[in-house]
Amino acid sequence: MKKLISLLLVLCMACMLIPAMADDLDVTGEWYTSMMGVPMTMVLNADGTGSMSVPGQEGEAAATWTLDGDQITITSNDSPATGTATAESITLAADGMEIIFTREPVAAITVADVKADAAAEEFYGDWTFTYMEAQGLIVDVSALGLAFPNVRLAEGTVEFVAASEEDFYAAIFNMLGLASTYEDGALKLASTAEGATSSGTIEMLQDGMLKVTLEMDGEAMVLYYSPAGAAEEPAA
Repeated sequence: MKKLISLLLVLCMACMLIPAMADDLDVTGEWYTSMMGVPMTMVLNADGTGSMSVPGQEGEAAATWTLDGDQITITSNDSPATGTATAESITLAADGMEIIFTREPVAAITVADVKADAAAEEFYGDWTFTYMEAQGLIVDVSALGLAFPNVRLAEGTVEFVAASEEDFYAAIFNMLGLASTYEDGALKLASTAEGATSSGTIEMLQDGMLKVTLEMDGEAMVLYYSPAGAAEEPAA
């Protein structure tokens, strides 16, 4: 009988512990977020180490993490970020920004293929700066807080239009005096300003966006534009 009572007591204690164990928060594994349209993966290991990486890019940043209840601190590159964690999300605050990680992978921004047979008239009109290409990734400029010019195209002319008072790139680009020539379904750009050697290409994409490639001092800059007035809801 004593053995039976002892066994029952052990079973009761085990049953009491099960809810407590179920309430323990497990944040280990892979987490995903997107910053400026660029996907990021965070891995948290059981030993308190971790890593941050961008899919398709070489290398990763080492990280460490601690958890106290639902309060989590993640440190990478000597910069700690604190926040709250649940089984489905981690919300961090760092440098005035709120970053939310979830268990669902995030796709990178992609653009459509070039429309090789676009007519000249399809290019003419006003276009709104939407994406830019950086280190092989396409970035959503609406999250950058970056002032960059829109563009107005007409037969033979290219005009960059300031998007805000802080947009000084419009003046710089217009100083190049770019002129356009329609050729093989695209606009070929060349500088008409004295001493300038800039050139470029404007291509129409299958979804109606523009891909603008500017070459200045041996460096290429790739910008993407949507038709002015189009819904500013970039497709991921």
